[in-house]
Amino acid sequence: MKINFNTITNINRISFKSQTALRAGINANPLLDTFIRNNNVSFTSSKFNETYPKLKQDLCDYILSDRDLTFDSLNDIIHKYRPNIDACDFKDAPKNSNITEITDAYFRNYVKFAISQDKGIKVLGEPEQALYIEFPKSKDYSERAIFASKALHESTHMLQQNSPDRISKLQSIKEFLVKEQNPKRAMATIQAGNLGANITYDELSKIYLFGAQKVNEIPIRIKGKSSKNLDSLFLKTTQMDAQTASKQLLVNVFDILNKQFGTLYDKKYTLNTIIQNLLNEKEAYDNGYSFLKEALNIVGNTDLDLKPMMLGVFCDVAKNFNI
Repeated sequence: MKINFNTITNINRISFKSQTALRAGINANPLLDTFIRNNNVSFTSSKFNETYPKLKQDLCDYILSDRDLTFDSLNDIIHKYRPNIDACDFKDAPKNSNITEITDAYFRNYVKFAISQDKGIKVLGEPEQALYIEFPKSKDYSERAIFASKALHESTHMLQQNSPDRISKLQSIKEFLVKEQNPKRAMATIQAGNLGANITYDELSKIYLFGAQKVNEIPIRIKGKSSKNLDSLFLKTTQMDAQTASKQLLVNVFDILNKQFGTLYDKKYTLNTIIQNLLNEKEAYDNGYSFLKEALNIVGNTDLDLKPMMLGVFCDVAKNFNI
């Protein structure tokens, strides 16, 4: 990963004592163009649990082979399941993507909205969807396994947003737009949900990276109860246990959103957006890391398992958060 641990340390120590670090995220998100994932599903699309095992098998068989990896071959596999989505080189990710310095793989869905006082909000054109990922530099088995884990993570996001049995972000927004007749409030709410989810995920990711002090992406067995290990990780960064820190992070995030949007946004919908985005991330990490452990013959709890666990704890806290 391209991580600057000194920067991460500073950011996280600040974020639970003031709003400085979190507030910085506002300027990185456009006010009229919103990044969301799509529900562009054909009638032939199969359910998530029917497609994922097949896609996983095809991807991992190819990636762990001795062949040179190419995007043409990778796309032959991706297109077998979702013909309208390409896998691309991470360095070619568009400059206006909502990626940060800790991002090294990315599922993009870019949607533009038009706002009219008479007609409300309208989605413009078709969304741009693509997987952005960086090939390993060698044929080393562990590097290939790590790459496969990332490919499965991003493919999970692809299927989450393009499977008929899942509620996509776009579907959720369309249902919200039917209920919310005020275009300014509707747009502010969509922006608030997107911004709140991005800030929350970035902050939790930095807490994990600093607390775990990972020097590579190989899972390492951990002893003791996972809950105690997770609390220990949070204490290193925030001086709080996992649940307390998660609640404080939510307070900080909504303080930022209130300053940005005032009373012009739907807080309940925004909170639900944050929860759903992080639940999607948890599932993606669970899928990627479970394969990585399997590929490396590692049984039991590892330090990598703390990442999806912390996302789950946060979502549990968020579900009972009073806004």
